[in-house]
Amino acid sequence: MNLDIKDQFFKEKVILLKKSNLSLYEVADYFGETYVNDPTERFNISDDAKILRISNQVNEDNKSIGLFSNHDLEWHQDFAHTIGDYHGTALLGINNTNLAPTLFCNLKKAYDTLDNNLRELVEDTSCRHRVTDNVYRDVEVTPAMKRLLKMKDYHIDGDYSHLYLKGKVPNRSMVTLHPVTKEKSLYVSPATNLNKPDFFDDLINHCEQFQFSIEWEDGDILLWDNLSTMHRR
Repeated sequence: MNLDIKDQFFKEKVILLKKSNLSLYEVADYFGETYVNDPTERFNISDDAKILRISNQVNEDNKSIGLFSNHDLEWHQDFAHTIGDYHGTALLGINNTNLAPTLFCNLKKAYDTLDNNLRELVEDTSCRHRVTDNVYRDVEVTPAMKRLLKMKDYHIDGDYSHLYLKGKVPNRSMVTLHPVTKEKSLYVSPATNLNKPDFFDDLINHCEQFQFSIEWEDGDILLWDNLSTMHRR
């Protein structure tokens, strides 16, 4: 990789490296310090807890071997529910990735095109973030499941077994200033947003004008700027 890739990343927000022979470590380390997941997370597949498996496959006990199982995910920004900044993600496609396009929304363009009234509202608003049943679009949550969610403070199907979900709930401004490009973008993450303001649905409808789909294949690496985009599948 070279500086052109880095420049393109911050300009385009999402980059697809076709049939790359690079490792996830090489890609991530090129951009800076790599995020370390909670070591108790059962979907870690590296000893240093820097790589998670995302999969809809199950083992011999019919238990999911990867994060998110086969559910349809809501719009989100990665690790919005954790303390600190999480700037971007590198995802390597292994099997059947052509069956699962990833949808993105450019939150810089969404911010730039806000009308004055909505811009004033978002500039003065911050929201708390936590993983709840809102992450999934296609899972019916029963009253009993909701009680368990409230008691345990994490998703009951095991996808979110991180101990740090019991920790401090981050409060994030709905407008973020990018540390590299110095551009403003929206930070909304509907899947984890706990205290959605009255104007939230209007804001998401506005954001979805700037969505696009990435079709990818096995062996591709997908990179995205987590501060300037949100994504779903």
